[in-house]
Amino acid sequence: MSWRIWKVLFPVALLLLAGCGSFDTPPPLPCMDTRIRPGRPVGYWTAHQAYELVRPVILAWHGDAVIIGGWAEFYRYHSEWGMQPDGTAPGWVFHLESEEGQARTDVGLWNGQIYLGLLDFGCCKILEISGGKFDLGDCEPQELPGGGRLFSPENYLRMDQVIGSDQVLAIVKAQGLGLEELTLLELDTYNELWELEFSPPRGRIYRYIIIDAGSGAVLRNDFAGPSGASGEQGPTGP
Repeated sequence: MSWRIWKVLFPVALLLLAGCGSFDTPPPLPCMDTRIRPGRPVGYWTAHQAYELVRPVILAWHGDAVIIGGWAEFYRYHSEWGMQPDGTAPGWVFHLESEEGQARTDVGLWNGQIYLGLLDFGCCKILEISGGKFDLGDCEPQELPGGGRLFSPENYLRMDQVIGSDQVLAIVKAQGLGLEELTLLELDTYNELWELEFSPPRGRIYRYIIIDAGSGAVLRNDFAGPSGASGEQGPTGP
């Protein structure tokens, strides 16, 4: 199962779980052994703050690793564990590929703990630190498809070229929108996009805002009219 398919299926799972109304529900990442509990998480981080925390793990995994995507991990049915108005979230995941290692994996930060492993394979572990070094464990990464050919790293935006999640949320608020219906905040470094997906609770109507991850320009706004006040694209479907 690809990481993009996982991101499509996961909101459905959250929707089903939300009906129980209990805090004792599985956290967003399936391999994590923590639980969402009453109260607040240990912290909230922007995408760049989370990246700086997990960057030593990325370099320890493979020095040539490229971030090909990422997304915020949050639980919108409990505000303490939801996406925050300042662009911070209790968790983030970065999807990595390494041509040198001929492999891909994920590194995640959830509630202050760093995890490594492919989420859609359920192979993920808490990283232990010994002597200042991370024990990456024995979790086997997935081999790269197509003979291990990765697009040239220069074709991907680096994190220092990406506008922050705090800037993204500021752009959304400038559009007059809240976060109550936000179900997805995802970064695509190859297409250089931030994608935000909105859906009413227990609804099946999805609307999107797509933002240029380098410049911050709004490329699509399904909440605008057919022509958009600033030329943004109107609703055209997912």
